[in-house]
Amino acid sequence: MGVNYETLTVGPLQANCFILYDTDTKETIVVDPGDEPDRIIDFINDRKLKVKYILCTHAHFDHVGAVPELKEHTGALLLIHEEELEIYNAAKDMAAFFGYDISELPPPDRTLKEG
Repeated sequence: MGVNYETLTVGPLQANCFILYDTDTKETIVVDPGDEPDRIIDFINDRKLKVKYILCTHAHFDHVGAVPELKEHTGALLLIHEEELEIYNAAKDMAAFFGYDISELPPPDRTLKEG
């Protein structure tokens, strides 16, 4: 059993999306899917990965923009820190303020906290 990771640099702001997966089971965590959902989904499909979790390290729109499409495609659980919820809930408006358009974000399945 081994763990592999790939980094996809996505979107006009060039944010890093990390894809970590077990090389045997193909169970996967996608971290910070900020943009280019089709590219991320193609990567997942090409490798037959099974996305279990989508983890957002923080809620800036360039780190959460592809969450809706990725969650819909994979059915993965969305995880975000509880202190990021206010920013997460405002991400669509924040993106629009900067001239970007992202889909309405789904509510997180679980919130995380320190400890």
